Amino acid sequence: MLNTLAFLWKKKLKSRKNSLARVANKPAAINTPEPECTEVIPPAPKKNATRKYSIVTAAYNVEAYLDEFLISVSEQSVDFEKCIEIILVDDGSQDETASIAATWTSRYPKNIRYIYQPNAGQGAARNNGLAYATNEWVTFIDSDDLLAFDYFESIDNFIDSNTTELKAVCANFIFYYENKKELSDTHPLKFRFANGNVTLPISNPGRNIALNVNAVFFKRARLIKSGLQFNPLVKPGFEDSLFVNSYLLEAFKGNVGYCADAKYIYRKRDNGTSTLDTAWQHPGRYDHQLRLGSLGLIEKSIALLGSVPKFIQRVAMYDIAWHINKIIRFDSDIRSLSQPQLDNYKLLMRQIFSHIEQDTLMNFELAGMWFFQKLGLAAKYKGYIPDFNISYIDDYDKTKNLVKIKYFTPIEKIDEQVFLDNEILVPTYSKTRIHRFFDEPFLHERILWLQLGDGNNFRITTQNKPTRITLRGKQFKDDVPVELIYRAFDKKSLDESGFSEETTEIRRIACEPTMVNKFGGCWLLMDRDHHADDNAEHLYRHLAKYHPEIKAFFVLHEDSADFERLTLEGFNLIAFDSIEHKAALINCAHFISSHADNYIFSEITKKNFGDLLNYKFTFLQHGVIHNDLSVWLNSKAIDCFITSTRDEFNSISGTGPYQFSRKEVALTGLPRHDALYDGNNINSSTILIIPTWRNNIVGAPIGNSNIREINPAFSETEYLRHWKNLLNCQTLKDLANNGKNNIIFAPHVNIKPYISEFECPEYIEVWKSDESGSIQTLFKTSQIMITDYSSVAFDMAAMNKPVIYYQFDESEFLSKHTSRPGYFDYRRDGFGPVCSSQIEVEGNIENLLNPNSEESKFYTVRCESTFVFHDGNNCRRTVEAIKKLDRNVIEKTHEYAVKIETGMSAMAINNWKLAVHCLEEAIAPPSQPDVSVFVGLIKSLQELGQHQRALEVLEYAATIHESSEELNSFNLQAIFNAHPICEAITIYEKTINTATPKSLPTLIVANAANYYLAQGLRAKAIEQFGFADNESHPDLIRCKATIATEDGDWKNAADLWKEVTQTHSTEEHRRKLFEAQFNSGLLQESMVTLKQMRDTQDLGKLNLIAGEVFFQNSKWADACKYWTLAIQSNQLQPDAWLKLARARRRAGSPELAKEALMNGLESTDERFKLQETSLVHLALGNWDEAIESFNYFLSRKDLKPNKDARLDLAYALHRSGNTLAAEKTLAEYNKKFGEDSRSAKILSDIKQGHLGQVAS
Repeated sequence: MLNTLAFLWKKKLKSRKNSLARVANKPAAINTPEPECTEVIPPAPKKNATRKYSIVTAAYNVEAYLDEFLISVSEQSVDFEKCIEIILVDDGSQDETASIAATWTSRYPKNIRYIYQPNAGQGAARNNGLAYATNEWVTFIDSDDLLAFDYFESIDNFIDSNTTELKAVCANFIFYYENKKELSDTHPLKFRFANGNVTLPISNPGRNIALNVNAVFFKRARLIKSGLQFNPLVKPGFEDSLFVNSYLLEAFKGNVGYCADAKYIYRKRDNGTSTLDTAWQHPGRYDHQLRLGSLGLIEKSIALLGSVPKFIQRVAMYDIAWHINKIIRFDSDIRSLSQPQLDNYKLLMRQIFSHIEQDTLMNFELAGMWFFQKLGLAAKYKGYIPDFNISYIDDYDKTKNLVKIKYFTPIEKIDEQVFLDNEILVPTYSKTRIHRFFDEPFLHERILWLQLGDGNNFRITTQNKPTRITLRGKQFKDDVPVELIYRAFDKKSLDESGFSEETTEIRRIACEPTMVNKFGGCWLLMDRDHHADDNAEHLYRHLAKYHPEIKAFFVLHEDSADFERLTLEGFNLIAFDSIEHKAALINCAHFISSHADNYIFSEITKKNFGDLLNYKFTFLQHGVIHNDLSVWLNSKAIDCFITSTRDEFNSISGTGPYQFSRKEVALTGLPRHDALYDGNNINSSTILIIPTWRNNIVGAPIGNSNIREINPAFSETEYLRHWKNLLNCQTLKDLANNGKNNIIFAPHVNIKPYISEFECPEYIEVWKSDESGSIQTLFKTSQIMITDYSSVAFDMAAMNKPVIYYQFDESEFLSKHTSRPGYFDYRRDGFGPVCSSQIEVEGNIENLLNPNSEESKFYTVRCESTFVFHDGNNCRRTVEAIKKLDRNVIEKTHEYAVKIETGMSAMAINNWKLAVHCLEEAIAPPSQPDVSVFVGLIKSLQELGQHQRALEVLEYAATIHESSEELNSFNLQAIFNAHPICEAITIYEKTINTATPKSLPTLIVANAANYYLAQGLRAKAIEQFGFADNESHPDLIRCKATIATEDGDWKNAADLWKEVTQTHSTEEHRRKLFEAQFNSGLLQESMVTLKQMRDTQDLGKLNLIAGEVFFQNSKWADACKYWTLAIQSNQLQPDAWLKLARARRRAGSPELAKEALMNGLESTDERFKLQETSLVHLALGNWDEAIESFNYFLSRKDLKPNKDARLDLAYALHRSGNTLAAEKTLAEYNKKFGEDSRSAKILSDIKQGHLGQVAS
């Protein structure tokens, strides 16, 4: 029996009550002891359960696990034969599953039913088995999992103890890590059992959700009644959740139980073949699993309940949460989707999020959903940005006294301000890391390194919002004491009680004086575990020659072919993964490697050795990074990141996907390139064929090593077919046979195990790193290189040698390998032609072998311009970069650049105070900054109204930059700001005597034009426009709009004021636009503008116009409001009084309408006056006056009375009691105009004796 079962059995004997000794109270991982075979204890008597249970289990190729599963069920503390039945559905297994099942069915023929079906999937198998279940409760346990021995007893007792009927019961889900043989109570939903056994209403379970069908018990009768089945199309990953939650929706008014005592043990397979592990390789995970799963569940909720309950939203969020990180990483599983698949995936995500409420999203706390992810999702799918932000103190460099803080924002334009003791603090280093979602910008992560020194309190604001600060899990709403930050990063001794014996022994040996004396403060260097001949080897050689004061060691596996070579050369070698290697890692000051894979750290992790580790890690790189490796490298703690080209340096340290800033990234050149310049054979005729590997065609890594398993299907790969064909092509054969060209094939170390399958012809030499010497020699003695995507192309380029890129699988390489496209474009930036076919490769070989060909010359120039350094001093610069890690020194040039960069960025967001703070420091002597720095400072000072200081800066700038046009322009502007306008105009007029068109700052021209307008010199004002350097500047447009308004050119004025409001909108500008729109007849537009005004209580002289606009748009109450305001300033004329009468009547105020009517009697609009008089009488119920007035109005044929006047007369006659006259008037109306709904209504009221309603 497996160790786990032995562990569980022993626990059973020790405590019947607690099957796993309360796993929740144990450490996260529990080591399972080996069974003690000498202990013989008779089994306890079986118990009878109150209820009977059916297990439906699907089995597919589970020969390795089936026995253990069936043992864990048959040896339950309840009587298996009396209480439990198993329906085992074999889903077309091709191993020994059937024969194992036969053994068990023969042993328990009444309890175990075996059913075979052709392979149709787990859901179909469960549906098949469910039809054979007979007991009250049904559960769907997986056939490779295990149960605590009292699993069913705990469930039975829990159901018995409930006073209310349960519709479902959820068991406690425990992980079993097969490779470690450890139980781990770390399931994300473990919080459900924090308070023991609980019962909750299905409709309101709080935070609780149910997902795993294998750990849930269902009422069989309800399953049958609802007809619920597993949907086999919903795979992989959500089939369980859909079934469980569909069941809960059907039982919405019932209760669900959460039984902490029942431990379900989910096996995490060592070979990664669990359903959860393999789901992401299935295209359905991105299509119907979402469409039929999460979205289907949402649609079912709406169909059954009319809405989506919170727990269903949380179930959908839980599923989506696992997608989020993969989408942000845009990893190979997603990159392998076709464009239509990807578009559909995006659509499904949008549809699901449309049903998830904002508060559900922002409060979701499961599945590793951090605030930053929710921040991005809320902005993307809800258009919501919280009114606060959260920053995180992430690291502390004690040597340089720099604190790292980061925060996230969905807003591209960065607006941040840091304060130390309420004074502005400029970050020493900063960068923006871009997180992408579906490979599109999603969030901007700001990373700041701050020198807090001996300050007292620190705070930060972002996007002008309150920003909380998180330090070691504690959140501060305002200031954080600086001393508290320092203490948070103090090293604390680790508790060794939970460590393995091996870990404890390593710690003890590493701390012995002999080890400390030998390795303390040393530099530890390493390339690969089994291979050297890379940057670390070359740097070590430089240290040995030029820095004997540095105690240096080199790590290499004793089995490596390089071990003997380096021993003979006198290297201080340490055997990889030896106790000395581990002790050296623990005691060294610097760990320096060309690789950053986990294996190089020999399992010396911070978790077990953090209190002992002091080294700083320098990543030398294996080659020049040209693809995007950020997903991999961002997980590494790199203190010094070596780069070689300016583009590479900028891509890693600048705005982009990497977390590293200029604090960590150094531009030095690769150490191994120094050796390339020495002995470079430019007359060689060797063709070097050196392709890289593919992650998907080789086996998985073996243990803590770079060695990999063999892939038996390698012979079927396109990789082998293409490279094999090229190696055996006629062109290479002819070149080799002519005696002028050597051809060498150098496979990647991960491809070397398959070398025989390439069937290399005898005229091609196969290079082997363990036999053929240094790969540097190979580069130096080659004339051209043929590769695909390998970074070794940069090694050839460093020697100005061309490369042919054979990229037959270009479309899929970056979707399945370990990286994705970066800044480097092979066609734009590469060192030779990119070929997709063998024919192209062969056609380019002979051309590039000729160093005088145009192609060769072209690529030579490109090679020369790529690298910053060609001096052979890369090792020296690298050593200096590493030494800087130990010095608390920030270069003055860097501080200066940071102040300018921060100041200019502050200007972009109109943070003039921060800009002045930074740029004032930047211009301080002895620095002599560029004109743009002075211009930025002067502009910022002017924006703050500090005009005198702006003049002083101008005078100082003039001593450094004497004849700058920009400074001369600002000088004029400063004069306008700091001097009386008359003096400024005098100086201005002298200037324009020699000025050319479009040569003066627009703001100055606009100031002058406005002055002339104020003096009544309209023509002179217009003359100035020609001097403006920007005709579309808002100040100039505003001046032109003012002139158009004064000229009554309303159409032009409306266009100009609209342009003004789009760039710099004030209430006064909107009022001008409103007036112009009204006067140019744009009534609808003028009403829109009026509604956009913030202050519309009293528009002064525009009240009359506002009333008219609203009147014309039938906004009666608004028209009344503004005309009533106009009355107070005696603006209303008789015609306007009549309109006010109508507006008041239509707004339901007939008495006020009568008052307005009396003031409008002098109006010359006879028709409007008669019509409104009649209608006001009608509204007041003055029937006789209304009849008289309507009769007179209708008699005036010259006024063309409206047809409704007859209906209004009929209505008045009816209300006055003159029914015959009313009927007659209606008959005349119907004869002339035809019966309509209103005339029919009045006639109906007359016949029924109703009084009806007053006409409108």
